[in-house]
Amino acid sequence: MLCFYFTENKFEFTPADNRTFFGWIDVKHNSLLQSELISLAGLLKDSDLIIENHRDCLFRLSISPDVVYFDEKLFSFAVKQADLNGIQTKIPVNIHREAFDTALGKVKGNTEEFKLTLEFVHKLQSLIVHQFSTDNEDAVKIEDTYKKGLHKEPRFLALGLRSLIRREAGIFKFVLVFISA
Repeated sequence: MLCFYFTENKFEFTPADNRTFFGWIDVKHNSLLQSELISLAGLLKDSDLIIENHRDCLFRLSISPDVVYFDEKLFSFAVKQADLNGIQTKIPVNIHREAFDTALGKVKGNTEEFKLTLEFVHKLQSLIVHQFSTDNEDAVKIEDTYKKGLHKEPRFLALGLRSLIRREAGIFKFVLVFISA
């Protein structure tokens, strides 16, 4: 894992030591990491993903935070059971990303609250209960609603989750742990 430098901070990163500054990591005291980064920078030099290398001691990967995604296992989707059983048109749901450690430091956890329609939350929940094929009209509508709304929300994108819904082995899948308490 390489330290990320973002023009807009989309997630908080706490370096493991004082050798990281303004997105640059100083590896002159870590020969193993230094040789790995020199090699990786060389492999990626002709690609769109460029690792900046300054005197083989300072490295940085400058990328847009919109293309950084974390493992979906780090996320959960939570809604209160009382809200699910309620009659409100819109209800609060929380999407949470766990904190995690990297070789260079710790990415802090984050929770964002979104107001979604009760009907939509029930439809997302139905993706867990039922296995809808990818040609199922109702499931396609659920995916469309998601892609036109929540998926475009900047706070959702800032969490680093690629998607709530995925097409996998011919079925629609809600990819997060769904917590209703």
